Amino acid sequence: MSKYKNKPIGICELCGTRPSKMWHHKFSQTKQNKARYGKLIDERFNLCKSCGECNISHANIPKWASWDEHNFRMNAERQGFKLPEKLRSCKVKQ
Repeated sequence: MSKYKNKPIGICELCGTRPSKMWHHKFSQTKQNKARYGKLIDERFNLCKSCGECNISHANIPKWASWDEHNFRMNAERQGFKLPEKLRSCKVKQ
């Protein structure tokens, strides 16, 4: 996805007003998550278009655009992806 950083890719899905030039990962791309799920982290179902202001300031990210591991796995399975076994720590946030 990095080759698209400087080209507008549409309207920001978070604020709905500014042009987006980057992708926001709904399930974060930490080292642990990347090691566990690999390139699945960068699949389209886990991304939403975002402008620089929204992506930099994670304080205003809507709940639908911020997933825990359970939500990531659930959405990946809906898209037909085969996933590694669940970890015991993968629990639903209450």
